[in-house]
Amino acid sequence: MNWGPHKLKIFLVVSLVALVGLAAFLFSHETAPTLAPTVAEPALGVLPSSPLAVVTPPPAALRSEIRTTVESIAHGLKTAAKADEAQEARVKEIATSLSAEEAHSLALHVISRETDAEERSATLYLLTQGGKSTNQAIAKIAASPTPQIPNSEDAHSVGALQSSFESSLRVTAIEALDQRVVNGEDLKAEFDGIQQQQTDPTLQFLAQLGRQGKTGKFMEAMLKARK
Repeated sequence: MNWGPHKLKIFLVVSLVALVGLAAFLFSHETAPTLAPTVAEPALGVLPSSPLAVVTPPPAALRSEIRTTVESIAHGLKTAAKADEAQEARVKEIATSLSAEEAHSLALHVISRETDAEERSATLYLLTQGGKSTNQAIAKIAASPTPQIPNSEDAHSVGALQSSFESSLRVTAIEALDQRVVNGEDLKAEFDGIQQQQTDPTLQFLAQLGRQGKTGKFMEAMLKARK
């Protein structure tokens, strides 16, 4: 795999966020309110009654091979280096070996703005390559509130880029869960949790589509319409 296309996809997602927001706005005004009502976000970002509330252990210590894998992916994103088959297989091996506790720790790593952007993207990518043990961790990322970044209203500002990147992480998480629904997994509980916790209307809209495995198709259609 070439890490370059993965990095390009991140920026394509960023460029589509505004268009998706418009579509979400139009959709919400043409249909009855079917989204779960938004609620106040508790300190830890997890609702006591939410399906995601079961993922609340303290961060687990990460195995050295997990940290090494994240660093390798992040380096590939920074340099657009091409990963060989052995590297791809290693990423898949580590991803599918993640416990729910390790996945939870990685989710906190993705959400934290104190972490390098490429490392956050790399960590999310690793989670998306995992199995069912990563479902709730990915949902936690998708449900996490998008930070309010100063000067993000100026489309040409650093704040706007940072805000778009934050949105792209959450969109990517929703897309990952959506693909698992397409592959036959039942993730209604995870999407219920996202819709209950997420206050961003665009992300709520994409999560609603994800319950039916339609987020990816919608994003592809938006991308084609943009060309």
